[in-house]
Order: sequence, then structure tokens, then C-alpha cells
Amino acid sequence: MIRTSLLAPCLALGATLSLDAQTWVEAGEAGNLPATAQTPVGVGALTQIDGNLNDPAEPTGAGNDRDMYLIQIDNPATFTATTVGGTVLDTQLFLFQQSGLGVSFNDDSGITTQSALSGAFVPAPGLYLIAVSRFDRDPTGLGLEIWADTPFTTERAPDGPGAANPIDGWNGIGATGITGSYSIFLTSASFPNLTTSCADLAVGGTGAPGTNLTFSLTGADPNAFAWLVIGAVPGTTVINIGPLGTLTLGLVDPFIPHPIGQTDASGDASGSIFVPPGLPFSLDLLAQGFSWYVDVQHGPPGPATVSFVFCTSGVESFHIGN
Repeated sequence: MIRTSLLAPCLALGATLSLDAQTWVEAGEAGNLPATAQTPVGVGALTQIDGNLNDPAEPTGAGNDRDMYLIQIDNPATFTATTVGGTVLDTQLFLFQQSGLGVSFNDDSGITTQSALSGAFVPAPGLYLIAVSRFDRDPTGLGLEIWADTPFTTERAPDGPGAANPIDGWNGIGATGITGSYSIFLTSASFPNLTTSCADLAVGGTGAPGTNLTFSLTGADPNAFAWLVIGAVPGTTVINIGPLGTLTLGLVDPFIPHPIGQTDASGDASGSIFVPPGLPFSLDLLAQGFSWYVDVQHGPPGPATVSFVFCTSGVESFHIGN
């Protein structure tokens, strides 16, 4: 393990860097089936989805709109999703597996005609589809309702005649012109991570002043150089090294690169950051790990070729300060 202090550069950035807002705003018109569901783009916690049930293309009125989004559920035990306080519409919320099989549904939260879901029926962390509609616009499997209409105030696993089938359509298409905006408030959810990482990065520690934060890169290429990049804005940065290769990072410049040593025979390496005592501010940051080595391919035929081989982890969030 290599122990070093990176806080001096972080302090210099502390006054200006902050995480992007963790809200996704519906882009255009979200689809209503797994193949057309909208995928929120970002990194880290997803705490809110804002959209509109107002699709002029609906043949029986714009209010028959229904929107579906792909989300990452991090911890089913603490997951929640609700439109309470986020709309004046009488909503319904539905949760599906990526395959389209139903997970849970709620119509009325019990105190309002808005809706609330928990992770009670979520089998494991992972990618799920969440859908919102106005009252009585219901998903179907093989033409049959996946959930029964009642009881209205109970969160339920699929219990309708189409419960065993994945969603393939919606019913309840009576003409309506009632439209409106909505916010779905989320806890223990993240932007979906659809990138394929060849390594994992884990961040250990609280980030409290006077303690260490540990960054552990695992599963990278063995006997390679290991680095961290630390920043505050998720996105994509492509570093082109000409004919030698390309490194694609999940952070937007400015970020701080720092070596953490060399991976072992298993592709693992770790380093730590010391958070100074008396730190005068707190800061949310993002980290990504990557490894690299030089690959030389000898002829014949032709001359030897040289390239850089990169292996990146996903982007992880952490906090420094009280």
C-alpha cells in the first residue's frame, strides 16, 4: 500500500467543485415499455426524476401518457420512490425487472392520491424499470392486467391475471385531456451504470478530518501501473495517445491524477489519502481507478508494435470533512 496526501490539490479545488445535481429531467418523451424506457445519464445517487404526463401523440388524449425509466437500486432495504409532494395528479407507480416482469405497484400512498413504493418486493440490488401513469392506466402482459386494481392503498407484488407475464402494453385508454408535471423522489437509487468496467474500485473510511480514506483497485491487469483520478463532475473525458491507445474516463476535467503504485499478480493495488485535522470545509468528490501497461508485439512480419493497454474501474463517490 502507498500512503500519500492528496488534500492540498483538493483544497485548491474545494471552493469551486461540486457534484452535479442528482435530478434527471425527462428528455423529450420517455417511452413506456422496456425497449423504449428512458435511461437517465449521470453518475452517483439519483434522487429525483422530473417529467410530464403530456404526450400529444396519444390517440385518446395527452393525459394517457405513461413514462418509464431505467434506474439502479442500490439497497432494497432502504429504497423508496414516491410522487407525494411532487405532483397534483392522481398517479400510479410501477416497478419492473429489466425483463419486464412486474416487481411492485402502488396507486395511493394512503394519505394522498399520489403513490409510494418501497424495496419490500425488490429481490436484489441492480437495474430496474420504474414507470408512472395517471390513475387506471395499467400495464398488461399478454393483454391481461399485471396488477389488480384494488386495494388502492397497498403496495403489492403482481397479483392480476397477467402477473406471470412481462409488460407488453397498457390499457385504460379512455379519452382524457388531464395532463401535468410530476417529480418522483428516490432514495437508495443511482443513475444506471451501463458501462463495462474491467476493474473495481472501493473507497473505505468516513473522510472525517484526521483519518485516512483508502482506495482499493481490484481485478485490474496484473503487474501494471495503478492510478487514481479524483474530481467532482461526472461525464466523459477521452485522452487520445495517438497510435499508442485511448483512455476513456468517467470524470470531466478538472480532475487530479495520482499514482497508487503497481498492481500485484492478481491485479490489485491500494493507496490512501490522509484528511488533515481541522479541515475547514466538507466536499463531495468522485474517484475512478485505472491501470495501464505497455504492450509490445514483435514481428515478423513487419516491425514491432507498441501500445498502451488500459483497464478502468467504475466511478465511486466519497466525502471529506465533517
